[in-house]
Amino acid sequence: MTVIMVEERLPGWLSYAGVAEAAADYAEQIKEHAASALDRAANAAKQAGVPCDTMQVEDAQPYEAIIATATDRGCDLIVMASRGRSGLTAVVLGGVTNKVLTHTKIPVLVVQ
Repeated sequence: MTVIMVEERLPGWLSYAGVAEAAADYAEQIKEHAASALDRAANAAKQAGVPCDTMQVEDAQPYEAIIATATDRGCDLIVMASRGRSGLTAVVLGGVTNKVLTHTKIPVLVVQ
C-alpha cells in the first residue's frame, strides 16, 4: 500500500510582500499536518500487518501526482474520499477526486 499526501502549488500572488510570510507559515503547517497524517497511516498499516510506503509530494497538481504515483508504482487500485469536508475544501477535494476518476485508467474506489 502507498499513502500519498500532495501539497498543492500555492498561487503566484502569494509571493507579494506582506503575504509571503503568511504563505510560508501556512505551507509549513501543511507540511507538518501531512507528515502527521502519513505517520498515523503508516502506524495503522503496521498494526494491521500491511506493508505501507508513504509519500509527501510538494508543489504539484494533486490529481496529477496521485495518478503518476499510482502508475509509477504499478498500483492496481486508487482509493480516495469523495468528500468529508465542508465549504471550499469540499469543492477542492471533490474536484481532485473527479479529476482522478476522469484522467486515469487505474480503477478508483471512492469512499465517503
